[in-house]
Amino acid sequence: MIKSIEYDGTILPFDDNTFDIVFSNSTIEHVGDLNKQKLFAMEVERVGRKHFIQVPSYWFIFEPHAQIPFFQFLPNYFKKLVLNVYNRSTYSVDELVSIRLLKKSEIKSLFPGSKIVTERFFLMPKSYYIITSANK
Repeated sequence: MIKSIEYDGTILPFDDNTFDIVFSNSTIEHVGDLNKQKLFAMEVERVGRKHFIQVPSYWFIFEPHAQIPFFQFLPNYFKKLVLNVYNRSTYSVDELVSIRLLKKSEIKSLFPGSKIVTERFFLMPKSYYIITSANK
């Protein structure tokens, strides 16, 4: 039986080490600013003995949510202008503007001690896999 619950990823209703593994696929970029992403990372490490997290790369030329090349590099006001003319996504304009993709250096600071594997597409970093180190 599979049970599903929905919660804010920065405050989870579970005890420490409740799960053998925490799996997250393209989630942390949706929780808000860097401070909220830090809270998310702390919760992942708190509730799980191990973790496997996938994160889209800030540096990849194609922003996967908006489905627009170089979108993540635009200022927010310009993102809104572009999205009012062209939005192929199922996300709202506000949701797309609030997405905060991560750089590898930020991931390292959020998950110190975790192994980070870079997935590449034609030599460009497409996404990162954050894996609990063998020492934990």
